[in-house]
Amino acid sequence: MKTLFILTLMFYISAYGNIPKLNENMSYDIADGLTYKDLYRDYITTDQKWSLLKKIRRGPPDFARKVYLSCIESLDWFLRSGGLQFLASLDPEQARPYAIKLLNEDPALMVRSAALAVLERIGLEPHKTALWSLVKDGKNFHRGHSLWIRKDLAKNLLALTNENDSIEWLKLLNDKDEEVIKFAVLGLEKANKMVVGSAEDNFTVKAELWRKKYQ
Repeated sequence: MKTLFILTLMFYISAYGNIPKLNENMSYDIADGLTYKDLYRDYITTDQKWSLLKKIRRGPPDFARKVYLSCIESLDWFLRSGGLQFLASLDPEQARPYAIKLLNEDPALMVRSAALAVLERIGLEPHKTALWSLVKDGKNFHRGHSLWIRKDLAKNLLALTNENDSIEWLKLLNDKDEEVIKFAVLGLEKANKMVVGSAEDNFTVKAELWRKKYQ
């Protein structure tokens, strides 16, 4: 019973205590009788939350910034994702550290995926080392199965690949995800500026040829 009470208390603190203390003059009616404070309630739908976030973006920038930063700290994954995306549209460089933190640490796959998309838009080059680690990070697997974000990470790493990346791609040749293997082959081709096998060979065959080449 005590544990249940504590969990309930934590929920109410997160849902109601995380409302940013902004100028009350800013607590205007945004849409459909809702104000920014309704973002943090559990009685509105995700569509309504997105509509509120969108309309807040059209208002005073300082007000929007504070709301979005508060959303990023929310226990609601939808608000973390939406807050980051709208903050990035308002101030990309301010959003950058939050995006890489969420990509690295957020427990929700949807939030990590949104963070990667934000970093794609504002520039991934400074975070290349982190991306290599994240492809292999356990949180991007579920019960041993590769999650889709690994393919997206590999795709972005391919775009950033240079001649120094062969070793990293070689490590992914034995991956269980066929999409990741495909990007590993493409990455090796780009890093080495050469193609192995023939045009008829599939990526499984090409992966084996690259393994033999580096034995």
